[in-house]
Amino acid sequence: MKSPEKDWVIIYSIVAPYPLQNGAAVRIWEMAQWLRKFYHVGLVMPAANGSNLAPLKNGFDSVWIAYPHAISVRRNLLRRIRYEIISISARRSLSSRYEKELAAFSHKNPLRKIHPPAMLLLDELCTKLRPIAIIAEYVFSAATSTIVARKHGVLSVIDTIDVLSQRQKSERAAGVPQQRGKFSEKHEIELLSLADALIAIQPNEAKLLADMLPEKQIILAEHPVVVNEYPSTTTNNNYILFVSSQARHNIHALRIFIERQWPIIRKTVPEAELHICGNVSRHFSEVITQENAVFFHGFCPDIASYYQKATIAINPVNYGSGLKIKSVEALAYGKCLVSTPIGADGLEEHAGRAFVCVEVDQMHQAIIELLRDPHRRQMLETEALNLAKQRFSPEVCFYELTQLLEITSRNQQN
Repeated sequence: MKSPEKDWVIIYSIVAPYPLQNGAAVRIWEMAQWLRKFYHVGLVMPAANGSNLAPLKNGFDSVWIAYPHAISVRRNLLRRIRYEIISISARRSLSSRYEKELAAFSHKNPLRKIHPPAMLLLDELCTKLRPIAIIAEYVFSAATSTIVARKHGVLSVIDTIDVLSQRQKSERAAGVPQQRGKFSEKHEIELLSLADALIAIQPNEAKLLADMLPEKQIILAEHPVVVNEYPSTTTNNNYILFVSSQARHNIHALRIFIERQWPIIRKTVPEAELHICGNVSRHFSEVITQENAVFFHGFCPDIASYYQKATIAINPVNYGSGLKIKSVEALAYGKCLVSTPIGADGLEEHAGRAFVCVEVDQMHQAIIELLRDPHRRQMLETEALNLAKQRFSPEVCFYELTQLLEITSRNQQN
């Protein structure tokens, strides 16, 4: 039984925030842990999609799943049909209260995905719990949550994580196929405009969102990290680390780095070793690790032990959007970071002092120079830690969001 003095905040996400195997999951999890200091935080998901609910229930005050199975056609056609039947039933239940709102979503927008069972669940929770806010994770979660929030007079917030139209432009510039089909900035603006406030994960995207929707309140909430100091003076001077999920841009970046940059580094520094942690490892079974000194460790729950050994951390991504959490994480471990401009998006003002920022085709040169220059590495490590302490604590990252929710709670009480 929850103490009555706390208000409820509901997070609505199609992405499971556990296990912590990618940046989005870590982001949602850390936000929930911070907000639980002040509020009851509930998680609503449209479907289980194979998620282990036990750890989720440890991270949230309550967890509600609208459909307790995966809904992918590829996994189970029968479950998909069952989900469609449940969706039709839920839509009928909603039609009397949300007829106009649902009709407004009948026109085509590739990002406007409605999950009727989740919408019905959110409607019931708003009636029962009277939350002060619903926070939707990603713009493609927004249609379901904002309709309900508006009907109940609840603050509607979208945690964008990525500006998808910006990611699309970045993909085109890199010459890679579009991942989420055809949609435009107009489609994205149409959905973002439904919310009362938008959360940007880094300063450049806060400015971009302000340009896209000048009438909206834009909140900056970067990703918090715990600072752990592991100076390279205590490591093997040739240990290079890349920590990565299996997101497409990470696979693409690592493949290019191994094929084009790593042979040059190995030729100049034969003792150099490249260690890769994370599920990106699943896509590189063809690499002969013993011959190339490339070592794949898979998903590593104890990632700190790998950072402790590392001399240099790298982020070679050459397209994408959002804040590259792997870069912030490397800074928080006090590592000498070598990143591309895309990997340092939102952090560029600190390039040259807290980390090294070069184009991907110049990474070999920067890495070789740093392997040979422990004094330079130490200077970068010191500034990396200072930056992480000053900018990426939970108190700093979530200050604006905390203020917004505090004002909303106070207004609701009055």
